[in-house]
Amino acid sequence: MVFSFFSCLDILHVPIYTKENFVRSDCSFFSRLQLGQVLSTRTDVFPVTYTDTLKTLTDEVPGFSGARAKEIVSAELGRPFSEIFDNFSDKPLKAASLGQVHTATYKGKKVAVKVQRAGLKELFDKDLKVLKKLAVLLEKFDPKSDGADRNWVSIYEESERLLYLEIDYLNEAENTARFAKDFKDIDYVRIPNVIKECTTPRVLTMEFVESFKLTDIKRIEKEGLDRKKLSKQVADAFLRQIIETSFFHADPHSGNLCVEKSGKLVYYGALMGSQCPHELLLVCNYLSLQCAHSHIIT
Repeated sequence: MVFSFFSCLDILHVPIYTKENFVRSDCSFFSRLQLGQVLSTRTDVFPVTYTDTLKTLTDEVPGFSGARAKEIVSAELGRPFSEIFDNFSDKPLKAASLGQVHTATYKGKKVAVKVQRAGLKELFDKDLKVLKKLAVLLEKFDPKSDGADRNWVSIYEESERLLYLEIDYLNEAENTARFAKDFKDIDYVRIPNVIKECTTPRVLTMEFVESFKLTDIKRIEKEGLDRKKLSKQVADAFLRQIIETSFFHADPHSGNLCVEKSGKLVYYGALMGSQCPHELLLVCNYLSLQCAHSHIIT
């Protein structure tokens, strides 16, 4: 019996071992943790046993102290956090691989303050050098007997580019503003406003929007929301991004695409906004025209 490269690894419980190493709390592993989240989306390269296991990384990230977060905010904004914000929370509302979110009050309004982990770029520099060597080894020894057309070095290079782009919160603020402009006339979509004067490459301040995950079916039913309507609106929103605006949210996991009690979709974390390739845009427009033509005929 012939086993594929990944089948052999599955027998050794490598998917679980891989995930556990990505999620170690030692700060030198955070770039690997973020890379693990990126790889969890590559179903074209990895078997489902890997991607399903790595997807859990979005909810299993340890946070850092509130005191440290306040120090970072003060350093980034150039004055004590207490002179800028009131009621800055000691505990994070949510922790992620790049940083964590605290709530606070700014000029009388509740805001969400995303604070990046200290020394992240330096950690990325160190860890990515090791991962590049690993990618070269995988490219050399992976027999690709499962028929997948993968290039480990290319995957590494693309992941490296995205990882460095993600640690610039000014880039996220710019993408969020563009995303909000694209949906300003869509009443069922809400994108929190960015507070520019309280935003730097390592601190991002936005209006606080109360919501819950779209995957929380019990909560959706409790709030009396129409699941079919929500599904259609999610699909319509994605089609608008690809066909109409050609600028799409490239990281719409369950923590970044939520819903309000009112039923409005809420997009967070547009740090990975991407321009739709011209060739794909032409294909999508062609298909939409064909569908419209078919609908008119029938």
